[in-house]
Amino acid sequence: MSMGNKPKKHRIRFPSNPRVWKVPVSASKTSSGGFSREISVGDLIALSTKGSGPLSMTAGVAYPFSAIAYGAVASAGDYFLGISKQNSLNTQTKDIIVAVDGVFEYPCSGAAHTVGQFVVATTSGAGSVESASVGVSATTGHDLGRVAEAAKSAGDTVVTFEIKSKIAGESG
Repeated sequence: MSMGNKPKKHRIRFPSNPRVWKVPVSASKTSSGGFSREISVGDLIALSTKGSGPLSMTAGVAYPFSAIAYGAVASAGDYFLGISKQNSLNTQTKDIIVAVDGVFEYPCSGAAHTVGQFVVATTSGAGSVESASVGVSATTGHDLGRVAEAAKSAGDTVVTFEIKSKIAGESG
């Protein structure tokens, strides 16, 4: 896949077997704001360690980024665990596997990106944080990782980045 093509979701680049965590998912598939908590392979995953935060989350339970309130996008990186390797459908409450390190390709909004820039959460027009695309920023704080490969052209809509989970620790 060339960098100029937009993948449907995501693609893992390295390693082929990233470090993973097994985490439970919410029995409720709808947040208090009405957003779906259904998880798909490749979704950005949030995890509360305190039982609070922008999701009113249950401690230790995985949620897709789409369950994060629109106004909390700036702090989404603080709850970033990693990238889902499994689906969790409406009827399922089993644990899922989440990649907590690795290099991934994701659809990206915004201008051309350079190596070292920060990858951040973005919002959708539906009033929630995106679970399947990211943005690029020059400033740090609540980032999800760093750009690992420069854009091939100004029109690239895909970013290759190394994820950084504040919950699981720095990627290796």
